[in-house]
Amino acid sequence: MTYKDKIKHVALSLIFLFIFLLITKNIVISFLAVYALVIIKELYDIKKGKNTPIQSLQDIIADIIG
Repeated sequence: MTYKDKIKHVALSLIFLFIFLLITKNIVISFLAVYALVIIKELYDIKKGKNTPIQSLQDIIADIIG
């Protein structure tokens, strides 16, 4: 687990959340949109062999913290 990578996940989640919030003006829709993107990206990483399921779970947790 690299902490720099997890910090990037937290930061990007916050950035995407604020962008979606500016667009939708709805915090619930913004959260759902960001986490849908996170899950899709992590499933893609697992399928392509970039991450193990454990690494992807850690990334999702870092994104949720963000």
